Amino acid sequence: FQGDSVTDAGRDRSNPHDMGEGYPRYASAMIQDSYPDTGFEFVNLGISGTTLQSKGDSPYTAKDNYTIARQIEGDIILIALGTNDSKPANWNAAAFSRDYETMIKELRTGNPKAEIYCLLPVPAYPGNYGIRDSIIRGEVIPAIRKVAGKAKCRVIDLYTPMKGEGSKVPDKVHPNGAGHAIMAQHIYKAITGRKMPE
Repeated sequence: FQGDSVTDAGRDRSNPHDMGEGYPRYASAMIQDSYPDTGFEFVNLGISGTTLQSKGDSPYTAKDNYTIARQIEGDIILIALGTNDSKPANWNAAAFSRDYETMIKELRTGNPKAEIYCLLPVPAYPGNYGIRDSIIRGEVIPAIRKVAGKAKCRVIDLYTPMKGEGSKVPDKVHPNGAGHAIMAQHIYKAITGRKMPE
């Protein structure tokens, strides 16, 4: 799991195997329960406040976790970035698409067999901390879809199932436990092809 604070979700940063309290914990638990004999190993590499753009105010690609992400021989890589890119000081549509393409290429260089999933950000209601739902919805998401299509990556839409769920996003940006559970169910379904557990 690569992402920002929504992915990080209070994990112990000294331990990448700590899933935190968000959707990585829920999703990994669901997958482990469904496939108990496969020995899946999950790593949460989320870092709060990070941007996908290399010239954002806190680039994910400049963090140690990105180095780890490129070195891990994972079967599945999930990229959940773009929310912090929507801030006025960060957003640059051309740079976002270019840097997203670069990230995918770099991840595949180290791990060509990995299946990469591009996660669409959840809505903001309508925003906080400079994060803007209008940019997430109108520019970030279309850019992710276009890059994913070009790079032949799968898309997991977390925006649509969280639309209208403002009560589960108490600070208007970060989902609570109930919101993370919804996200995890959709990730589980996208990865496994199975009906989402209740």
